[in-house]
Amino acid sequence: MKKSIFLETFRECYLHWCLVLTLLLSTGVVHAGVGNWRQPWLVGEPVNALIIDRNGDLIAGTRLNGIYISKDGGENWNPSNNGLENFNIRSLFKINNGDIFAVTGGDKVYRSFNNGVSWSLVSFSSRVNAITSDLVGGLYFGTEDKGLFKSNDNGNTWFSVSVDLQNKNISSLILDSSGDIYAAGNREIVRSSDHGKNWIKVSSNFKGYGIYQMASDGKGNLYVGAINGLYKSGDKGNSWTWLRNLGDEIRDLVIDSNDTLYVTEGSALSTDGIHRSFDYGATWTQIKDTTNLHGAVALVVDKENRLYSYIESSGIFKSNDNGNNWNRDKGINLDRTAKLFDDSYGNLFITSSSKLYKSSDGGLSWVHFKNFIHEFYEDALVVNSAHGLFVGLNSTKTIYRSVDDGKSWEEYQKAPSHFNLNSLLMDKKGNLFAITNLGIYKSAIGQRDWNLISPMRTYYTAFISDNGNTIAAIGYNSWSDNHFIAMTVDGGATWGNPYMFSECGAISVITMNSQGDIFAGTQHCGILRREAKYNHDYWNVMLPGKNITSLTLGAKGSMYAGTNGNGVWASNDGLSWLQFSAGLGELNVNSLLIDKKGTLYALSSSKINFTHNIYSNHSANNAEFEIKSAVDGTGTNPVLAANIKVGERDEGMPGFLYIVASYGSELIQLSAAGWIPLKGNELIPYMSVTLGSHALSLLNGDLDVSAYKGMKIYAGYGRSPADLIQNQKYKHIYTVQ
Repeated sequence: MKKSIFLETFRECYLHWCLVLTLLLSTGVVHAGVGNWRQPWLVGEPVNALIIDRNGDLIAGTRLNGIYISKDGGENWNPSNNGLENFNIRSLFKINNGDIFAVTGGDKVYRSFNNGVSWSLVSFSSRVNAITSDLVGGLYFGTEDKGLFKSNDNGNTWFSVSVDLQNKNISSLILDSSGDIYAAGNREIVRSSDHGKNWIKVSSNFKGYGIYQMASDGKGNLYVGAINGLYKSGDKGNSWTWLRNLGDEIRDLVIDSNDTLYVTEGSALSTDGIHRSFDYGATWTQIKDTTNLHGAVALVVDKENRLYSYIESSGIFKSNDNGNNWNRDKGINLDRTAKLFDDSYGNLFITSSSKLYKSSDGGLSWVHFKNFIHEFYEDALVVNSAHGLFVGLNSTKTIYRSVDDGKSWEEYQKAPSHFNLNSLLMDKKGNLFAITNLGIYKSAIGQRDWNLISPMRTYYTAFISDNGNTIAAIGYNSWSDNHFIAMTVDGGATWGNPYMFSECGAISVITMNSQGDIFAGTQHCGILRREAKYNHDYWNVMLPGKNITSLTLGAKGSMYAGTNGNGVWASNDGLSWLQFSAGLGELNVNSLLIDKKGTLYALSSSKINFTHNIYSNHSANNAEFEIKSAVDGTGTNPVLAANIKVGERDEGMPGFLYIVASYGSELIQLSAAGWIPLKGNELIPYMSVTLGSHALSLLNGDLDVSAYKGMKIYAGYGRSPADLIQNQKYKHIYTVQ
C-alpha cells in the first residue's frame, strides 16, 4: 500500500493543532475549539467536589477533566473549563455573594463570577485548603502551612491574619448565620465577630483533632467533623458536646434549609455511608438503600433540599426525600459489542448482548424491549423507517421484522440456510443483504428467496450504497490469515480481486462518502482510504497506528472515527484528522452515530472495566462573534486583511488577538516581533487589546508566498489561550494558493 504523502507531511502539524480546532456538526466544517461532549450523570468520572451555585445548579469538580455543570438536577452535564489551565479540581467553595472558587492541582485558585461559566486566576501563591467571606466583602483563604490570609480588595492584594492557632494549617472556614467567621486548625478553632479584625479561641474544651469540616445550621449551632467524631456547640464555640452515637472520622458535613444534618463517616479509603439527623444531632439514622451508598466521597444539598452524593467509581446519586430513596442516571450499562442505530424519526436504538433498547429523547432514557429474547449478533439488525426493524437470527435461521419499533415481532423470511449470518443490511429500495461466512446474499424487496451475489468467501460486514450497486465488503481468508476488502460496482454481477492487508490486522468497519471514496477502519493501520479518482489499488493511510473501531459520516464531507483507547477523531475532508475528545477522555469507542439533527453519539467503554456510557456532542456554531477576511493583490504576493468582531459578552474586556498558520510539519504564529514557530502548545498573542472590533493587516503584498502553497492561516481572539481554544473563538481565514 502507498501511504498518503499529504497525510505524512501534515500529520505532525495536526497532532498539535487538534488542541486548537473543532468540528461543527451542524455544518460539517472544521471550526475553532475542541469537541464539547456531554455525558449524563458523570458515571465513572472521578469527582472531588460538589457545590450548588447561586441559581441552584449543580457543579462538580473532577480529578481529570475540570468542571462540569448540570442545570437539570444532575440529569445532564456539560464541561465548563473556560479560563482553567489545570483540570485537576481539588475542591470547590462558594462565598456568601455566590461567587465560586476552584482550587486546582499546582496550588492554583480560580474564581467564577458567573456560576462557573468562566474562570479567572486569583493572584495567590500558597496551597489553599479553605475559602470564605464576611458580610462586608472581606475574602479569606486558609492555607495548608502559612495560616490565614485576607483580602479587602476582591482578591487583588492579600495580607496575613494573626490567629491564635498552634500550627498554620487552616483546614476549614465558615461564615455562620449571624456573620461570625470561624477558622479551624488541626485541634483548635478561632472566631471573629468583627469581620476579621479580632479573633478569639473558642475551643477550650474541644476534644477533637484532625478537623475536616465545619457547618452551621439556622439556629446558630456549630458542627465540627473531625477524625475522632462529630462535635456540636450551641453557644458559638464556647462549649462543645461530642455526639457519642456517631462513629469516628466525619469527613463531610452538610445541612439543608430545614436543619437536617447529613454526614459521611469512615476512613479515607472506605467510608461507612451517610448518616442523617432530624433533631440537631440528638439521634441519627444510617441511610441504607439498594444502591449501597458506602464509599460516599462528597455531599451537597440544593435549594430544593435535594441531596446529592458522589460515590467512588459509581457516579453521582440524587435523593428527593432526605436520602430514603436514590436514583442515578437513566442510561444503560452495556458490553463491548454494543452498537448504535437510528431512524429518520429521531429514535436511537442500541443492541448489546442480544438485547434491544430504544431512546426517543437523545439517549437520556431507554426502553428495553424484553419481549425479544432470541440471541442475535449486534450487526444483524437493520433499522429502516419505511420498512421497519429487521433482526437476523442464526439460532432459527430466520429474519424477524417489527413495524412498531420493536414492541412486537413477526417472522419475515428464512435466512440463507446452513450459513452463519454475520451482518444484515438494507439499501434504500428495501432490498435485504445477508453477509455470511459463505458469501453475500440478496433478497429483493417483496421476495422471500435469496441469491448469492458474491464469490463464496467469509464476510463479516459490508457497506451497501443507497441504490445497492456499490458493495464494499470486509472478509477473512483463513488460509492466509489475512483480512481483505472486496468490491463490486454493479450490484454483485462482477467483483474485482480482493485487496489484502496482511500488516493491518482486523478490519472492523467500512463506509463510503458521497464522492465514492471508500474508508476502512483497521486494527493496526488506522484508516485506509481508496479515493474514487484513482485506480482501485491506491490506498492512503490516515491516523496510522490507531485502532479504528467505528466510522460515521456527517454533513458536507465531515467524518468521525472512533478508536480503541484514543477517543474520537474528526475530519472535514477525510485527509486531515483532528482529535475530538475533550470531555470524553481516553475512551474505547465502539460505535459512532450522527442523528438527523447533527448530534454525534459515541458508545464508549472504559479501558479498565469496559462499562459503556452514552455520550453526545451538540457542538454548535458560536455565532456571537464574527471573523472575516479580505484578500487582494496577486496569488504570489497577496494582500490579506482580517476583521474580528468579538461577541457581546467579551466587548470591553481585556484580551488578546491570535494569528496562527499551519504549514508542513510546523505551526507558525504571528507575534508582535513577527512570525515565529509555535513550540509545543504555547500560544503567543499577536497583540493585547481591549476586545471590540479589530481590523488587522496580515499580509501587505510585499511577501512572495508561492513557496508556501497550501499554508492555512487562522485568526481568533480570547481573554486567554484557554478561552480562545475552549470557546471556539477563531476561524480559518485564508489558504495560500
